[in-house]
Order: sequence, then structure tokens, then C-alpha cells
Amino acid sequence: MDIDELTKHIRKARNSDLISIMRPIGEINHIIHCNFKDFFNLKNESIQNLYETVNNTLRFNHESDLTISKCEIPLKDFLEFKAEFSSHHFIESGINYLGRIHIKNPEGRESIIRIFGEGSYDPGSSEKYLSKHDYIIASGFIVTALYSAKRGVPRNFIRKIFKIAESHPAIIRHKLMMGFMEKQIEEACYDYVNSGNYSDYLRRWAQINYRLMIKKEFEDLLTFVFVIEKVACGKRDEEHIFPCKSYLRNLIDNRRDVDNQIITYAMENEKVFIKPDIEYVKNLCRLEECIDMRILEEEADKNDKEYKSAIAEALENRNEIINDDRTENNEPDDERNASNKSILQLADPYYNCEIY
Repeated sequence: MDIDELTKHIRKARNSDLISIMRPIGEINHIIHCNFKDFFNLKNESIQNLYETVNNTLRFNHESDLTISKCEIPLKDFLEFKAEFSSHHFIESGINYLGRIHIKNPEGRESIIRIFGEGSYDPGSSEKYLSKHDYIIASGFIVTALYSAKRGVPRNFIRKIFKIAESHPAIIRHKLMMGFMEKQIEEACYDYVNSGNYSDYLRRWAQINYRLMIKKEFEDLLTFVFVIEKVACGKRDEEHIFPCKSYLRNLIDNRRDVDNQIITYAMENEKVFIKPDIEYVKNLCRLEECIDMRILEEEADKNDKEYKSAIAEALENRNEIINDDRTENNEPDDERNASNKSILQLADPYYNCEIY
């Protein structure tokens, strides 16, 4: 959002004002059934429709969305690290998380893994609101990888699990988020270092895949990265990073009890949602020239509405003149209505026209 435009109407607006509204939900009670805190504390040796441990072998077997995912790997007798889940939700770079998993190895080295929840904001996805369905399936793959790492499997098995996950419809919808989770798990559980946050991951991905960023499907990601760049160069504060319009719309649809002045104002005022400036897009995407088609579309829509209004007014004036003439000539009502109807039918193409 354009913080300057927003603060004209809501003073001291911060993304922390949305933390209670955007709080992710953690329950695992669909497709996979278990206590979500035990789930993320990696306490379960077996979970129905996910994995089981038999004779020091992990057998991963998950079925959902007409997709079967399975593999197995030997486990070590000892634990490589301890894991403790903190369900204290937080917002980081405008992204809301369910909590963190704290990793600690026997030598005392510590690292953390950020965990997404139902309702988390995923700027890198085609579906910005992480649905309950996708959250549970994604978390199933994530916890299987974490439990395997805890039981000493080699790093390449973690990559294998995430490779298998890539073919699942729920994971396809959140490909970048899962790439970030794989990176976090490898670095936290094998190198015992903390990864950068998701916004840094998306920023690097956009810079590498700059040719894709002009496409419609990456419109919101481009805007998010543009804002992150502003934060990085000190032109904006991290607490001024707000979710995009499609996320807010889904938040309202799924939570239904959303009562927040920032969200209410944003949904009623399109201009509060920021767009990357042309120079930034040209630099990122390495273009000599570019035109923001959304601005042209907005101008066309404005012209279209003015045109329709002018046509309607002209037809209304014409109808009044015709009706007055027919009244003076004592023509029957049905003939006058037929005449009016034919005029309106002739005007239909003008009422329905769209200019691009």
C-alpha cells in the first residue's frame, strides 16, 4: 500500500495493527489429524496418512488431491538435534507466520525455522492467502523432512522429499514458499545457521528470474519486491509493508469477522494500493522502454464510463423528446413503449462496450 496515501486518513498506520486479524491458524484436523504443537515439535514417530517409522526406517506415504507421494529411508538410532516449537505468531516484512521451530544440536549451536500457518500471506504464490487445505499438505511435507533430518538422514533425502512434493497440486500453488522452506531446513538442520527471511528469498528470485516479472501472474510479487527494495534503501520502514488486495479479499472471505479500519479503507479506495514506478521495472527487468498496461486500462475504464454516461444522457433526452411528440399526437402507450424499446436495443452495444 501507499503509506503516504494511507496515513492521510489513518495516522500512524502500521502492519502490526493487522496482527490480530491476520493471525495464522495452526490446527491440523483435515487430511492429516494430530495436535499441531506436537506436530511441529517433531514428537510423532508415526502420523496417519503421512509417515511411519518401522525398524529404524521412515516410510513416507501421503495421499491427497488424487496424488500419492511415497518414499523411504533408513534412520539413525540417535537424534541429531532437539526441536522446540514456539507458537508465538509474528509479522516479518509484512508476512504473517504461525511461529518458529528452534533447532539446537548437542554442541549447543542453535538456529530457527519460520513456520507458515493457515492464513499466512504468501506474496510468491498464485494464491496469496495460504488456505487450510494447502497449509496442511505443505506442512506434512515440511514436518516429514524435519523429522527425517532430526533422525540423521543425509541432506540429499531432504531434497528428495521436496522434489516429490513439487508434483502435488497444493505445492505447485506455493512453489516459492516451499523452495524457501527447503532452504531453511537445509541451513538450519545441517549447517545450523539462520536463513534470511522470505522477503529476501523472493527478492533474489525476482532478480534471477527478471524476465518473468513483467507477466500478469507475477504482478503482486513485483509490487512486493518493489516495496522491499524501498525498505532496503531506507525509503520505507518494514512496518509499512502491507498485504496486496487479493490477500485482503481472501482474508475477509475466510475470517468473515474482519473489522479493521486499514482493511476497510483499503478495500474501498483502489488508489491506496501502490504500483512499481516505470524506472524500477525497467531496471529490474532490463528493458529499454515499458508501459504500465494497468494505467492504460484504468484510463480506458474511466473514458469508457464517461462515454457510456454521455450515450445514456443523449438517449434519455431523445426519449423525452420522442415521448413528448407522441403524447401530443395521442399515440397509444404500447406504440410509445415499442419505440422506446427499439431505441434501447440499438444502444446496447454502447452500454456494453469496453475499450482497451
